[in-house]
Amino acid sequence: IRFHRDTWRTGKTSMKPSMSLGTSISISIIVVVLVVYALVVVYGFRQGGKGGLIAALFASPFAGVAITPALLAFVLGYLAWVHERVWKPWQGRYYAFDDHQIRVVEARGRLWFASKDVHAVLGMQPRAALLAQFVASERRRDDAIGDALSNAGLVRLLGRSTDAQVLRFLSWAERDVRGPWQKKRDREIVQNPDA
Repeated sequence: IRFHRDTWRTGKTSMKPSMSLGTSISISIIVVVLVVYALVVVYGFRQGGKGGLIAALFASPFAGVAITPALLAFVLGYLAWVHERVWKPWQGRYYAFDDHQIRVVEARGRLWFASKDVHAVLGMQPRAALLAQFVASERRRDDAIGDALSNAGLVRLLGRSTDAQVLRFLSWAERDVRGPWQKKRDREIVQNPDA
């Protein structure tokens, strides 16, 4: 089962499954086997006596063998979708600082750090009044991670702090996140000057 993203209309993930051929076949097999099984059992009961129980007893193993692969494929597809949905906000978008995940995305030629994650890892309460004063190059709303701060936003928020953990975080953000990203970006510009 693949669930599709209906971004052109709503920008939200649809809960409707986008049926692949394998999923459609699995569902068809399950339905056909259950209908045939039900018909056999009903026919047995219409014959009277213990015919229905005997029909159910003999048809059950065949129905089980026929339905198991399709049911297994359907359940595994559903579990994969659940796993993907749970981890989607983090997938390919985070770094770790002191074993705490910090979501980071690239947009507008900058890296943006999830404000919620920054505040959580540093044990700070978000200061809405202060953040409201940030300009567009320092703060933005991102669809994937919510309220986000650029490197300039981090420096403005945390730069005056003398707390060792905050200073370590700023150093980590520059050295382990923004520095390598900038080097990679510069290499790509040199290799593809027209891009």
